[in-house]
Amino acid sequence: MKSIDYIIVGQGLAGTLLAHDLIEKNQSVLIIDKPHAAMASKVAAGLFNPVAVKRCIRSWRADDFLPVAIEKYKFLEKKLGLTFLNIKPIFRLFSNEDNRKQWLIKCSNDRMNDFVSNFEPPNSYSFLKDDYGGASIFPAGNLEVVKFLDASRFFFKRNDCLLEENFNFDLLEVDAGVYKGVHAKKIIFCEGYRAIYNPHLSTYLFHQLRVRY
Repeated sequence: MKSIDYIIVGQGLAGTLLAHDLIEKNQSVLIIDKPHAAMASKVAAGLFNPVAVKRCIRSWRADDFLPVAIEKYKFLEKKLGLTFLNIKPIFRLFSNEDNRKQWLIKCSNDRMNDFVSNFEPPNSYSFLKDDYGGASIFPAGNLEVVKFLDASRFFFKRNDCLLEENFNFDLLEVDAGVYKGVHAKKIIFCEGYRAIYNPHLSTYLFHQLRVRY
């Protein structure tokens, strides 16, 4: 019987990043995933932005999460030999004069100026309707999610740690931690919405929904 450290079920963003982290820590991994056209990660825009633009509020723990995320994806770009992280400013157009004043006040009294700069006066751009000007938010941008997932999938296949099939719960020996003759110390489900079909999670999820609603 083959023994490994982790079985990861699902190769969306969560499963992919987890697998990379574990492999970098010299842990043996088997990813089990059959691609689905409707998987959330593959239809995600991949946008990241440290500011909630409607009210000029810092995104929750942006100082903690954003630098780590950028560093991680840059590392993975080198590891996979591709570019899929696009860092570029977002330009926020102000809808009225009050909106512009609100942003100016918040950026003078708060730490918002860590992320917001380049306040442009009205009518700075001939190709935009910028009657009240705007401001730049940085760092921001997008992750080309499909490109990242496909490159990672190729890497996992090349390293013989990807099994392209649906996970069959009938073949899982829960108490022994064995799946199809493979023993794992831990089995981690990164299935996204498909967790509703997981017999080990669906009862718990249903209970949580009932408690919540």
